[in-house]
Amino acid sequence: MKKSITLIFLIIISAQYSFAQNTTAAFLKLGSGAKALGLANAFVAASADINALAYNPAGINGIEQKELSFTHASLANNLNYSFTGYGMPFGNNIIGIGINYLSNTHIEGRGANRELTNNFSANDMAVNLSYGRTVSSRLGLGFNLKYIKSEISDISSKGYAFDLGGIYKTSIRGLNFGLSAQNIGSKMKFIDEGDSLPLTIRTGINYIALGNVVLSMEVDRFIKEKKTTMSAGVEYTVLNSLSLRTGYLKNLNMESLKTGNGLSGGFGLMIRKFKFEYAITPFGELGDSQRFSLGMKF
Repeated sequence: MKKSITLIFLIIISAQYSFAQNTTAAFLKLGSGAKALGLANAFVAASADINALAYNPAGINGIEQKELSFTHASLANNLNYSFTGYGMPFGNNIIGIGINYLSNTHIEGRGANRELTNNFSANDMAVNLSYGRTVSSRLGLGFNLKYIKSEISDISSKGYAFDLGGIYKTSIRGLNFGLSAQNIGSKMKFIDEGDSLPLTIRTGINYIALGNVVLSMEVDRFIKEKKTTMSAGVEYTVLNSLSLRTGYLKNLNMESLKTGNGLSGGFGLMIRKFKFEYAITPFGELGDSQRFSLGMKF
């Protein structure tokens, strides 16, 4: 019996951003850890941890020892999102793996005449294999290879893509410049219809001031959707253990969804080799998007 595929895309659209309808695998835009969300996703120039691979694969060059990270997010319309990542350095190289997973297990089915049918589920998954290398004292490069799978009831689609990125440490102490190209790949096809992946170009800066204040700015261009977003974030760290974060993201066509104003906030707590991070973004009538991350270094 025919089910309403259109409903699935409307649910995904409501999840966190206003996604255009001419691309698929929109969950790839959801990022990873709570730290980045707390900074309004202004993260392309951050040389950080394994979560950086979702924004710029060159960011994993900041990994100094083995680390494991897990993130869970509760989104609108009963959507659940998670990211699990592992990174390991060897010499000037970093290797990593990250898994993104978005699911909704309770979706109302409709027949050809709009009558109720059995409930069904939908899920999206991406497996990222990442490689980063510090090629000079100022420049780090990175590469992601992605396997992507989407399922709607008994219909599925698979695809492959890759990301490229770099982070350059400028002559100004503490100032980094980042650039990445994401989701370069072929179309994914459901039944007879093929849709492009959300090809994205990210560019931005990250500046560490006074040792415990981080300022970040980013501009993202969604090529297929012909949309541009701008974001900025601030992080303040106390005693090397507690980090407070806030950010603002603009130009997401939020008016059409009657959602929030792009503000985000959060915090991070570091205890020895363990860290806990939390972020929240208000989305008006759609409710709040909350994200929790746990990390460990060993």
